[in-house]
Amino acid sequence: MCVIVPGALPFIIAGLCVSLSVALVVLVAAELAGAAFGVGYLIQMSQQVFRVDQMFSD
Repeated sequence: MCVIVPGALPFIIAGLCVSLSVALVVLVAAELAGAAFGVGYLIQMSQQVFRVDQMFSD
């Protein structure tokens, strides 16, 4: 166990990095599909009222 974990640690960290970024994209996509609050909802509402500055800052 002591030999395997240090060798696998870079791959574990890379997997966590990729999975967190994919999870964030899926979360925003799910909120765009049908939520009443959240980041995706704010982006969608800003898009409907042509507030481009809020779309990219929120």
